[in-house]
Amino acid sequence: MLSKIVTLGDRIEITKSENSERRKLNDEKSVFDRPLISQVYDVIDETQLKIAMPIVEGRVIPLAVNGRFDICFITSGGLYKSRFVVLDRYKENGLYVLLIELVYELKKYQRRQYYRLEYTKDFEYIVIDEDTEKLITEDENMIKEILDNNQLKKGIIIDISGGGVRFASREKLEEKSKVLLKLDISLSNNKKVYGIMGKVLSSRSLLNDETTYEQRVEYTEIPNSTRETIIRYIFEQERLMRQKN
Repeated sequence: MLSKIVTLGDRIEITKSENSERRKLNDEKSVFDRPLISQVYDVIDETQLKIAMPIVEGRVIPLAVNGRFDICFITSGGLYKSRFVVLDRYKENGLYVLLIELVYELKKYQRRQYYRLEYTKDFEYIVIDEDTEKLITEDENMIKEILDNNQLKKGIIIDISGGGVRFASREKLEEKSKVLLKLDISLSNNKKVYGIMGKVLSSRSLLNDETTYEQRVEYTEIPNSTRETIIRYIFEQERLMRQKN
């Protein structure tokens, strides 16, 4: 079953199993405060595979041999969960590798959350009212007209996912207000500008700068094809960042 579902290069998320102790960094911040991101290096048989050692802030995390961890495979066929034990760890072809063995069969599951990529990028947006939102819903061509003919506000993306963005800007946005995001997406050297509607979930000033606000925005009325493009873009950017590390 494993070899029919999981393929080389598939993205994975690793978390501590519930009965395991949490490992701490020097600053006492657990590396498992969020899932560790890695990818499949090789599928050996129906229970064993090799994965790249996860990297956190430029540091390779060598998971303990005999340690047990939960794993989520993000495949073309969906999301699959299991648990594994680390059999060995070593360096192969310049890459730090973990040899792992699954302790139970893959189980497919659904989740609403999307992986968030932390990175900084300038972008533009505009707050829209209900009448403008209605016009856009009735005619998608209005998006380009609004983006081309209005003075857009500037912001800096903090992180992005298939479900929304978190960004910083100089104005406080009203919760539940609607915005039109202008996102430049470069995928496989092809650049395209997307206008995506979103709803403001929160807007709060930064602790170290009360003149700048952190905005959390959820996409609304987004075509599946656009969402999939954003997810592919995130995966590609994360892969490039991993190569640099």
